[in-house]
Amino acid sequence: MSRVIFRARVPGIPPTATAQGKGIGRRRDGRPFVYTKKPQQREEANAFAVLAQSRTDAPPVEGPCACFVYLCFPYRKSERKSIVKAGVEVPMAQKPDADNAIKAAVLDVLTKLQVWRDDKQCSLLLVGKARGPSPFWAVRVEELAEDREIPLRDLILDDGGGGHERAAGPDCEGARRRAEDMNRLTFRNLPPTQLCLPCQAEGGAE
Repeated sequence: MSRVIFRARVPGIPPTATAQGKGIGRRRDGRPFVYTKKPQQREEANAFAVLAQSRTDAPPVEGPCACFVYLCFPYRKSERKSIVKAGVEVPMAQKPDADNAIKAAVLDVLTKLQVWRDDKQCSLLLVGKARGPSPFWAVRVEELAEDREIPLRDLILDDGGGGHERAAGPDCEGARRRAEDMNRLTFRNLPPTQLCLPCQAEGGAE
């Protein structure tokens, strides 16, 4: 069974820094170098500060990990009234790109926090991007067992028919584990001890 090694839920607009926050300069001898622009430096520093509040004293993980990230941005002014009235979180198809948005502000920050040694250890990466009534972003890292298949493998490879679950039935241990994997992909109703300090101050998750 995989073990949760880090989790945080941060209120506010998610980070938007992407690879475009990098610039290329020229040294006096003409050689190019890459630097981080100041807006991205500030955003990475903010991400480090809020995620550091949820870091424990546990040593960094050495083996494979799974990282789940959920970015919930605020509604647009043009959002449909029915969506706003319902207060639901809906898929977001606008920038920033999900993969670019988490590279610097999440994966690199987790490396700096020594949650893991390096983000190359991330064997499974799942990113959700949505719009909702209350913006927030959440991060969850799990240590994966090296002798077990990657969680959600069958879901990713499924042809749409859910054939394994139908053929194996509800008592199949593999199907049960996959259902548990899916159920863990939620950041709702976390107990206060597993919330970042800003969320604890607000009285817990929704």
